[in-house]
Amino acid sequence: MDYFGEPLLGACEDYVKMTSSQNADLCAQVEALASCTKATADTKQFLADLKQVVQKKSLPNVDLLLELLVPLYLSLTNKNAAKKVLSSFLQGLPEEEKKTALQLLCQRVQDACVTAIMNDTSCEASVRHMVDNLTALMDNFALGETCVAAVASTVLEFLAQSEEFFFSLFSVGDQSAVQMNVLMHDCHVTMQVLNRFTQRHLPRDLQHLQHLMQSVIPGIMRKDIEIMNEEQMMVDCRCCCAINFILLLQIAEADVVPQIVNYSLNIGTAAFPAVPWLKEVNLSQLKMSILSPMTSLALLWGMLSMLNTAIITMVTTTKDNADLDIQNSVALECDLDTKEPAKSESNLITRVAVSSGTESASQDNKSGNVARIEKGDGCLMCEVMLRKLLLLDEKCQSTASRVQCIKTVTLWTTRIWSCLKEQSVPADVRHRLIGERETIQCLLNFVWTHWQDQLDAVRHNSRIVFDNCLKIHLLASQCEDASMDPFLLSLLHHVLEMGWSNHSKISALVSLVNCFGTQPVLHRQRLFPTQLLAQMADQGLACHASELYEVMIAQEKERGGVTSGSRESSGHGWLAVWIDPIITQLCSSNKKLKQHIIEYVLPRVMKKDRAVLEYMLGRLSSSQETGVEHLGALIVCLRRARAWGLMTDALHTQDSSSAIWAKIRSALNSPEEQVRLDAFALLCESKRTSEAISEVEFQHLQLFVTYNLNNQSPAFRQAMLAFIKKLFCRIKESQQALLRLKKKQKEEESPAALQAYSSFLSWLECFLFTQLYPSAAFARRTMSLAILSLFVEEVHPGKDDTGYKPLGNVTGNHVHTLLECLTDTFEENKLEAFKLLLSCTSNNPDLLTEEKCKALYSAAMQLAVSTRPQDCGTAAYVFKFLLHQPCSSVVVRSCKPILQSGSEGLSSGEHTLESTSDGNTPQPRKDTAEVKELKTLLQEIESADTNTSPHLQLLHALLVVLVDQISVAQTSLILAAANRPIYPTLHCVRYILDGLDFRTLEESQKPLWSKSMDCLLQLCLLVAKIVSPVVQNSSPEGNVPEEAVLGPGLKFDLGLMAEVEESRQTVSLMPEYLIVCCWRSIKEVSLLLGQLSQNVPITRPGLSQGLFSLQQVEEIGRFFKHQLMESLHRGAFELAYAGFVMMCQMLWKSPWSDLQTLPRRWLEEVMSAITSPGETSSLCATRRSAGVPFFIQAIVATETASSGRPSFHKAIGQLLHIALSSTDPESLQSSNTDGQVHALNILRTLFKDTRLGEDVAPYICDGLKAAILGFKSQFWEIRNSATLLLSALMTRIFGVKRSKDESVLSKRNSQTGRAFFHKYPALYQFLLTELDMATQNLGLSGHLHLHPSLYPVLMVLGRLFPSTMEGTTTRLNLAAFIPHVIKCSSSPVYKTRMMAARALQPLAGKEQLTSVLTNLLDTLPKQPAAGDCRLPQSHVHGVLLQVYHLLLLSNDMSGPLLQKLCSVCVTGWLPLCWLTSRQNPCLCTRKVALNVTDLILSTASSIHSLLTVNDRHNLLAISNHLRDTLRSELASPSPPYSPHTPFLSEFLSCVTALSMKYLRGKEGGGETLAEEVVLRLLGFEAYEVHLAVLDSLVRGLEEGKECSGKDDQACADITSKAAEVDAGTESVVMSQAVVSHLLDMGLKKTTYAETAIKIFELLSLCSAANIIGETQKCSDVFSQLLIKLQKERSAEVKAAMIQFSSKLLPFLCKDLKATNADPERQTLLKLLQEWNAILTASCGAEQPDDLHLSCAQVLQDNCTLLLADQDQSLGLLVFDFWTLLVALLQADDLEVKDVAASVSAELCSGGSHPEHALGQLICTMFTLHGKRNAFSCLTTVLTWITPQASDVDDGTERLFDKGELNTFQDQVALARTVTAIVQQIFQAQNHLPSLKYTQTKSSPLFQLAGLQNMAQDAISKHLQLTMEDEKQLIRSAKNVEALTDVDTSLAGSERDILECLYLSNSSYCDRTHLLIRSAFMVCNLQSVPELLQSSAEDMKAVCEQVSRKVTSQLRKHHTCNLLLRTLTERL
Repeated sequence: MDYFGEPLLGACEDYVKMTSSQNADLCAQVEALASCTKATADTKQFLADLKQVVQKKSLPNVDLLLELLVPLYLSLTNKNAAKKVLSSFLQGLPEEEKKTALQLLCQRVQDACVTAIMNDTSCEASVRHMVDNLTALMDNFALGETCVAAVASTVLEFLAQSEEFFFSLFSVGDQSAVQMNVLMHDCHVTMQVLNRFTQRHLPRDLQHLQHLMQSVIPGIMRKDIEIMNEEQMMVDCRCCCAINFILLLQIAEADVVPQIVNYSLNIGTAAFPAVPWLKEVNLSQLKMSILSPMTSLALLWGMLSMLNTAIITMVTTTKDNADLDIQNSVALECDLDTKEPAKSESNLITRVAVSSGTESASQDNKSGNVARIEKGDGCLMCEVMLRKLLLLDEKCQSTASRVQCIKTVTLWTTRIWSCLKEQSVPADVRHRLIGERETIQCLLNFVWTHWQDQLDAVRHNSRIVFDNCLKIHLLASQCEDASMDPFLLSLLHHVLEMGWSNHSKISALVSLVNCFGTQPVLHRQRLFPTQLLAQMADQGLACHASELYEVMIAQEKERGGVTSGSRESSGHGWLAVWIDPIITQLCSSNKKLKQHIIEYVLPRVMKKDRAVLEYMLGRLSSSQETGVEHLGALIVCLRRARAWGLMTDALHTQDSSSAIWAKIRSALNSPEEQVRLDAFALLCESKRTSEAISEVEFQHLQLFVTYNLNNQSPAFRQAMLAFIKKLFCRIKESQQALLRLKKKQKEEESPAALQAYSSFLSWLECFLFTQLYPSAAFARRTMSLAILSLFVEEVHPGKDDTGYKPLGNVTGNHVHTLLECLTDTFEENKLEAFKLLLSCTSNNPDLLTEEKCKALYSAAMQLAVSTRPQDCGTAAYVFKFLLHQPCSSVVVRSCKPILQSGSEGLSSGEHTLESTSDGNTPQPRKDTAEVKELKTLLQEIESADTNTSPHLQLLHALLVVLVDQISVAQTSLILAAANRPIYPTLHCVRYILDGLDFRTLEESQKPLWSKSMDCLLQLCLLVAKIVSPVVQNSSPEGNVPEEAVLGPGLKFDLGLMAEVEESRQTVSLMPEYLIVCCWRSIKEVSLLLGQLSQNVPITRPGLSQGLFSLQQVEEIGRFFKHQLMESLHRGAFELAYAGFVMMCQMLWKSPWSDLQTLPRRWLEEVMSAITSPGETSSLCATRRSAGVPFFIQAIVATETASSGRPSFHKAIGQLLHIALSSTDPESLQSSNTDGQVHALNILRTLFKDTRLGEDVAPYICDGLKAAILGFKSQFWEIRNSATLLLSALMTRIFGVKRSKDESVLSKRNSQTGRAFFHKYPALYQFLLTELDMATQNLGLSGHLHLHPSLYPVLMVLGRLFPSTMEGTTTRLNLAAFIPHVIKCSSSPVYKTRMMAARALQPLAGKEQLTSVLTNLLDTLPKQPAAGDCRLPQSHVHGVLLQVYHLLLLSNDMSGPLLQKLCSVCVTGWLPLCWLTSRQNPCLCTRKVALNVTDLILSTASSIHSLLTVNDRHNLLAISNHLRDTLRSELASPSPPYSPHTPFLSEFLSCVTALSMKYLRGKEGGGETLAEEVVLRLLGFEAYEVHLAVLDSLVRGLEEGKECSGKDDQACADITSKAAEVDAGTESVVMSQAVVSHLLDMGLKKTTYAETAIKIFELLSLCSAANIIGETQKCSDVFSQLLIKLQKERSAEVKAAMIQFSSKLLPFLCKDLKATNADPERQTLLKLLQEWNAILTASCGAEQPDDLHLSCAQVLQDNCTLLLADQDQSLGLLVFDFWTLLVALLQADDLEVKDVAASVSAELCSGGSHPEHALGQLICTMFTLHGKRNAFSCLTTVLTWITPQASDVDDGTERLFDKGELNTFQDQVALARTVTAIVQQIFQAQNHLPSLKYTQTKSSPLFQLAGLQNMAQDAISKHLQLTMEDEKQLIRSAKNVEALTDVDTSLAGSERDILECLYLSNSSYCDRTHLLIRSAFMVCNLQSVPELLQSSAEDMKAVCEQVSRKVTSQLRKHHTCNLLLRTLTERL
């Protein structure tokens, strides 16, 4: 029955009862309909049938039926679906019945309204329900509309009364935030209904209107004004009130509306209208000059929404036309209180023209570049309202006001556009709306300012405003061809000049392209599609760029007239232009770019036209490229096409041998992760989920899942799970479709398609369970559990129990496997295993008997008191699992620990929980009074515990354990830490209470629960008290304080001394025992109390009975306050913070005022302590105020946002006041220094909190002021806190830093000066003033001037940059800072000069650059000066730095600006060239001067042909002077400078780099001189010179290789600079002398690691022929290299040397092949063996990834020589290299694995990913070497899976498991792979050569023989065995039959099932791992019986040896002992 059928049927049944005597037949029919509805639950059908009955026949007493239905309709809520059904029923009645229904509706509505009006005690819910009824009546319900119109006066009075009622409730103080939010929404809904009613149904006749004007309307308007002025009211409600006010005003007094509008807007001398009834409204409150910004915006919103066109377009006449100056309104002073006029700008500042070809605005030197509108009259909407909006925009600081302002501007543009469309705008007004005029220019300035805002709403509305501006211009200018419009083309020019980092560029281009198409853009930038796609690499730009790409394609396609699916040449035109760049990028190597194109661009373009898909597939299929990129692009296109339904049944029509499936198989095994995922998604996704899955698809799905579970990438795993979820959904839907088809066709047998489904699902379930073995890699186990969980959730049988049933065949082994997963250290894996365990037992309840549950419970209780931290997590999940079992109550009750009185401890029915680490009986101890009281309370609970829930029983059991643990801890913390830690039990308590709903407890159990909660609370507080000496100790974390250990004041009993001393030794050896015990205990207490305070109901006297009282809540609050205010360690107060946050969330949301006032009261107490000088001593002022910021953050951040967060605003206001007072000399008091430190630290925390992101925005300005002024404080602690606050504010304002390099600043970490100072206007004058003060007297000689605020100001300015649309707003122009920043060049502080240079770079715009550079160059000395005339070198250095950073801006310049810049620089720098020579004694300035010279030459050379003759001559002179200077520096063998000369290393590096650039080429003197230059530089002693030379050579070689790998066109695009460097480098490297010198340096001389790395990196890039000269032997060089490798300690140097060794390897192997002499051959083999040993050692798990990668690259470069060894010159050494390769395939680093896997592409003709490549390479090894050396192949693969001594645990007991060095290495998976492949190889080859084997005990195979499980069905038919061989094989197999099935043995014993929970996770995994791998080796050797032909004595000796070895490692494992004992007995 649906949720609204019952009341409806009840009404019908009442009707039948009342009318049955009058017309039995009809009443029976209605009754039948009602009973039918009960049966079918179809109420809609019932009403439809009832309507037909009413229409066809005359029912008795229809009025009575309607009297039942109408009240029913009004009683239902609007969310009830029955309301719509009933309204439809009533609307469809016949006319006569409809009149009756109308009368009833009118009567009921009028009565309800009158009752609500007359009743002063109306409740909020009833009034709101009636308002909702009125909403429903006017919502698409004609009968309801008629009803409302009929009782309009009553409804209006009711709505007026409701408005006043809700607002009066809202105005009542001391309300919860939740209640205020509800009342605001009630008021808002009421105003919405009132507006709709006013527009539709307010009486318009004069009589009614006069009455309403005298009675109701004044009250409504008065209340509207009150609500508009209420700042706490939500914005939408205030706007509704403004709309209602204007609407009523226009209806009542339309004539005076213009006068009232003028009066409100302060236009002219408008007076108050002389209308009597309006005097009651008090219109003076709406005078905009006295309104707040938000109220003004609401009023303007109402005016723009409701005023008719005639009023808003009227022209107002004012006496002062300057009042209508819009530009003045935009260019107002930022600080409105500043009366100082703006300073005139210097000649460096030029105006950025917004439009070209139009008349320039006049300049006003006094007030800046301000353009004025024409003199004359002003349009109300175009000038007055817009001016008001722009003025208000300057005042809006809060988020809500900023959003409302931009929305109002959007409404303004929309209204103007609609007026223009209606042609209702006067001609003169329309003329002002043309784009070149001031109105649109002001709007565009507004748009550029707001388009980069952080708020999405502001950015979105800015775009709408921009769109509307373009539309307004087109309508106002009446332009016929937008593509030829000067204004739009000028706008396009400026937009294209913007940087791509500006998001508004792309959005503006979208709007412009929609106006005039793509041709104007392509005409200016021919390669625009390629440039646009290149921006897709940025995640932030990808979405916007894809939208622009789609719009441009649509415009181009529409312009070309191409129809969908067309294959004409015209279609190919636009496809080639727009789709070819997409294909090119999809085939590129930029993964991020490809991913973004796939996600954002492909969906848009493919859905645009089907021809796109055909074109892309055709291009990709016909391409000759066969690389991974082209394959990936093809698969992506197929995947997306299938997912979007563009490709149907393309895969089903192909068999498995077709080309498409071959491509898919290649993609599934691709080395690229994304290609594999795309291929997998192609198989999983389909637009039609019911599409059947073929058997071929299942086979390929199986292939993918098998090899991709153990993937290291989290993103890959998440994507794979998402696709598998889609696959399961598709399997479920398509399987049900097949079952329905089978049922429809009445087939008895399942078709093959259904069998394929069952086979795949059965295989998948079995396969995933087999991947959950012990020691499985984290990724493998995580993926297996996650897929199994999805499998259970998504795949389930149909309604008739058809289809596959997940987990239907689980056994005890599966349960054991999942229980073992609970010991996993990852919480995610535990949770998934727990869910699967519940599913297993719910499907098969017999899996766990009561006895097994008891055993599990006992194991969990042991783990709950374990000293190992990870055990408590396992115990918690086992407890939760048991609580879901039917027998949980019996199990918990039967195994409950017994609480003994006194000092006897506690015990259990089966085992004693109280024991020491060595099993000794504990000594008696005495309980404290607190413990005795708690034990008494627990005994009371136990006596009343008769029939309670399992949760309460288990809680009581754990509390008993906890009391015992606390009694031990009170005696000695050492004893508790070593034997009875507290935190495991608390952790279990927290977990079992986590999923419990305390609000659904039975009333009978609440008293017991209340006592238990009281006991638990007391225990938690007692635990916190016990561990507080350690946690709150001032010593560093990890230290064991003596007073905490001994317990101050505690007296030990003599009987406990021995036990305490023994525990003391344990803790002293491993201090983490005590630290972990205390810290984890306080963590669990904090989280548990936070969880309880959030979930446990609280008792409200007289209202509700809870489990906590108000006093207990306050006690929890005091605990958190104590922890946060007195803890000194971050770990302690961070843990308390997490719990306190949960508590504060509950308190703020509580409707009970007593609870809601608690956080406010706590906040006031702490703020009082901070503000009072004498009270801050109790707070920690060091350690960044410790927990004080966390305490305040938890309170203010959890305050409900809907309430406006008044506590936050009050607190941050006080904090800012305190922080700013630190710089006030009058209020500065050293006694309150701590308070100022606390204020700064708390502000830092609040500004960093993302939850307060929008709330802190209005305070950023003052916060930045406090941070900058804090630098001036005389107290160090304040300055330190100010720096931290500044750092937090920089992140809050400019975002998280994208680059680690301080000199490189991302555009995403910058803002335009316009946007920055618009958001923080008060900072403009503040920063300017601070910078002015900081730079005064900065350059005075002999005076070190370091102003404190200079650094932060320069840091802020360095993140600003000028906007390309800076416009005419010069009062906020960044150029005002330039003169002050230039002054910083004279600072004697090096750091200041560097920061000033970086800060100047973004301040200077492109137009200002030339003039600024001219002024800077003029300040430099033109020739050396002597004596007092000499300028300070610091000044010269600062100016040169600024020149250099400004010249870097030339990279973004072009055209005349760049030409002018080059001319100025060449001319101005020529007389300054002496600064680079030795005439300048300062190396620091010489180095910068050299860099400036280089930059000038590079920039000018790029436009050499555009320079004048004079400039070219000057450029040549500069170049010659530079070369002469460099030659002079290289003339002597070593520089004539002292080693201690400042900046010597930097100068030499610069000289070296420039020498390599300018002295090597043809102009520098040819190849001979180039070689001489390089050798001369390499002969310098300074290693900085060597690094510079080597960097240059390496860079040149890499660029040359990159160019050689490209086509001719790509090489032509390389810059001339790179080509020149490459040409010079080529000739140098070809020189034998240079290579010999480098070899000598690398092998003998170099001691610096960086130099050695570069040398060997360079030698690796050189040609191998140059390395080995005619006079050198390769073996000698290789021998020297090995000697250095063995001595080298640096891993980076080793990696470079190993990489270089691969260059020598081909020559060494060639010599080995050509050598016949045995001694020489042995020498070469010995070198290779030593080299292999070095590689093997470098591939160890403990070695860094760089070494692994270099080894992998060596094998990749020489795979044919080292792995194939076709001439067998390496002998058995080749198998060592195969072993090395397999080890690298299992490396931890993904790049290493990929490089190792790429070897398969060389050897196996086709690349694959590491997991798949492992099997491929093993097969390849047998293929290459099996026939000639099968025994060695087999020996090698078995060695890979042989358990090594290091594979098992050393047996040392540790608190934490020893972490694995390689978390992704999986030996069991390797053993399985080897086993399967070896079996396949031996089964596939019928004629294997006879294996010759010598029985030596040193052979690894012989040593393993005793552990092999030889199957009796050995495949002797494939091996020619003698009868004796077979007998020996069978005899050996019988000797070790106990090891036959390891998995069964492990799971067969019930004790082993539980043992997995007891044992250490690592040791258990290692033991089980060893057994599993031994079993795999058994399977391998069952094919090679010759190896076991040994005597019984030898077999027995071997087995005994192995038994001793294995028993030492597995002595604790019951199964292993049994197996080995049986083995020894039989032998």
